[in-house]
Amino acid sequence: MGLLSLVSGGEAKKTSGLLAAAAPLAQRTSYASFPDLCGAFDIGHGAVFEITDDSFVMSACTGLDAASAALSVSSSDFWDGTIGTNSSVKSFSKPAGNLTAFYQLFSPRIRERLLCLHFFRLSSDAIFMKADFTGETSVPPPEAIKIPLEKFIKNGNAGDERSDNESLASVHASLLQEKNATLFLLSTKIAINRILISYAPKSEPIKDRLFSAIYTDAVDTLERSFGAPNVCRRGKNGELHIVLFCRADFDEAVLQFHISRALTPLLDKAAESLMLIKAGTAHTAEDIERFTAEG
Repeated sequence: MGLLSLVSGGEAKKTSGLLAAAAPLAQRTSYASFPDLCGAFDIGHGAVFEITDDSFVMSACTGLDAASAALSVSSSDFWDGTIGTNSSVKSFSKPAGNLTAFYQLFSPRIRERLLCLHFFRLSSDAIFMKADFTGETSVPPPEAIKIPLEKFIKNGNAGDERSDNESLASVHASLLQEKNATLFLLSTKIAINRILISYAPKSEPIKDRLFSAIYTDAVDTLERSFGAPNVCRRGKNGELHIVLFCRADFDEAVLQFHISRALTPLLDKAAESLMLIKAGTAHTAEDIERFTAEG
């Protein structure tokens, strides 16, 4: 049972993401998000490192944590000396004893779980990483992932299959007669910045890129947690817009608790700094659409 069912007393509906996942990998070259892309290739832990302000940093990640993103700042010389400059897959493992050079890129709790790391260059300025944890099967990423990854990076790490513009009217019209459509704003800004400032000083372009990577992973986690008819959409400045169909006596502290729990694997103790604010109620489908479309 997911977050939605726990907080609203309803049953989460399967979304169209299952249909997209069923498409043959050879025919599917675009994805709603980086976690969606990795999931389609059975990759639970992955990241893209891109050049930002003369350093490589994580520009997208899934299945890791924000502290590892903050620790990912690394030099071109480091990568040239560890994985080389060609595009072939390079693998490193704990049994082989050659993982230690990469420990600097991960938080202690991720480092302890690492079994194997696989890398390949997408270009001179971009590197893909697949991580396997202890207890998982360790295999290199499939060759077929390169094309969608290249397109993903070309799009500026923005997916192009997300259904943000789909009309909500048909979904919510009848429900508005039965339950309150309660609106919430969730800010991740303080929580993410708390992690970023805990590590060595970084330039503004690097901090902005790291913030975006962590925030996008948080958005993806919560969007998957809120199934229809409830809504969770990304906003601006680290905010998310949430529409929850719930009883009139619903305690928003319950929602705060489950959101914090959902994001703790990513944010660790900083999840305590997430800020949830009730923003009123919606009485029409148009009200909901307007709220979710706000910046």
